[in-house]
Amino acid sequence: MSKFSKFLDLNHREKKLLFWLFWASVKIHHSLRFMGYEKTLERLKKSLPPKNDYTHITPIELGRLVNAATYTILNKEKACLRSSVLLWWLLNNNQVNAILCKGLRFEKQNLEGHAWVEVDGLAINDRKYIAKRYDNITREYWSK
Repeated sequence: MSKFSKFLDLNHREKKLLFWLFWASVKIHHSLRFMGYEKTLERLKKSLPPKNDYTHITPIELGRLVNAATYTILNKEKACLRSSVLLWWLLNNNQVNAILCKGLRFEKQNLEGHAWVEVDGLAINDRKYIAKRYDNITREYWSK
């Protein structure tokens, strides 16, 4: 099934959300680039996402939509942190205790970093057991 076919299968509310996620992922990308990680998180904690009802969609489905929007706009190497920050912000503003995780590992003498979001100990926007592949994991909890 092509990406366009998958898009056509979305309902109106999900299409509208996906377009908003395209815009939000670019905004977060620029915020991380020009303001840095800490200031971006501080700013997001003070702001609310647009009033959308996310009760019709599970955190995993929202993670797939966020990844689809972010990975379409940004190249794959830069997208994991941006999509994870966006998903973390959306979920925590909708009463879901999401944790932003960042991990490091050495792979073929290269230092690699990766980011994902966990809810109840499970990664929701990545492979289920992604945390086992990374060392030195830091977790960002939501507190305003």
